[in-house]
Amino acid sequence: MKTKSEHNHFICIFIIALFLLPTFVDAEEQEIRVVTGNASIRLKPDTESEIIETPPIGTVFGVENKVGEWYEIKFRSRVGMIIIGYIHEKDVEEMKIEEEAIEEIKPEPEKVAEVRSSPPRPIDRKKMIHIKVGGLSSFGKVYDHEHSIPLFEERLIITNIYETSPAFGVNLGAGVFINTAFEVTANIDLFFSQTDPGKLRIDVPNPNIFYDHKSDESKTDLSPRKTRIGFGINFHPIMDGMIRPYIGAGGNYIHSKIDLVTGFSWTLTEYQDGRHSVELTNFKYEETSFSKFGFNLGAGINLEVTDNMVIFGEGNYAIAKADIMYPLYESDRLEVNLGGFVFYTGVKFLF
Repeated sequence: MKTKSEHNHFICIFIIALFLLPTFVDAEEQEIRVVTGNASIRLKPDTESEIIETPPIGTVFGVENKVGEWYEIKFRSRVGMIIIGYIHEKDVEEMKIEEEAIEEIKPEPEKVAEVRSSPPRPIDRKKMIHIKVGGLSSFGKVYDHEHSIPLFEERLIITNIYETSPAFGVNLGAGVFINTAFEVTANIDLFFSQTDPGKLRIDVPNPNIFYDHKSDESKTDLSPRKTRIGFGINFHPIMDGMIRPYIGAGGNYIHSKIDLVTGFSWTLTEYQDGRHSVELTNFKYEETSFSKFGFNLGAGINLEVTDNMVIFGEGNYAIAKADIMYPLYESDRLEVNLGGFVFYTGVKFLF
């Protein structure tokens, strides 16, 4: 049987517990709701700290702690990571849970985290359209053709090669985001400079000595002038931060004009000791126009300079080969490569 002293001691403990219970419940169950349209979750409880999220009105968070005028909250980012941040008290209101419902609301710790975490939400993109202007350079072999004819019971071989050194030009384009990750684009490429001509080589057998060939090689004025109109779709896996990579694919319509060799002369000189030499002369050219539809794959990076401007760099590989008649030997077909690798760099302006 309890003594009067023990009984009084028990009543005191019970009364203290009644006073402390609401405090513990509030600390465990306290939640806040965003009530302003410009609320920001920051990395530190400071208005100068980096903004890591901008929650919409009505978003609910569980409170981990209170630091001055800032609520410390824990939420799930768009990529599934749990992040701790701070939101100012002026942007939220506290939510109270009715005391009679306390006994019914006892979720497991894992479920509490899921309920209180802000679900991933679409990014509120303000800049949905861009236009761009920049430069380009391209690389690749336009064609490599070899033809041979009988001569002196051997074969005279004529090789016509056009390997481009960097060709330069201008790139203009525009794009529009159809959602937060996918962008539809259109471009036009104007190639206006070619720094290296083509090459014509002839190998002539010796009329006096079997398997003794002499050759001459000459550069030719084979300058392709291309215009490329392209379209495609880019995927942007990362939409935040200064550096934003993307990958893309699409099609392109390429129109080209090439000056092809239609005729030339070669001179054979024989010497008394049986040697010989050859020389290429009298080149003639013909401008040939043709077009081809092709496909391209690319990847690039946007570097944010301001809210309205980014610097971009992009690599693109186009596949477009055309089969045309070779004017030098009409019985032959010439496979011309209008594709190849193109590198772009320039500026995008966002709207």
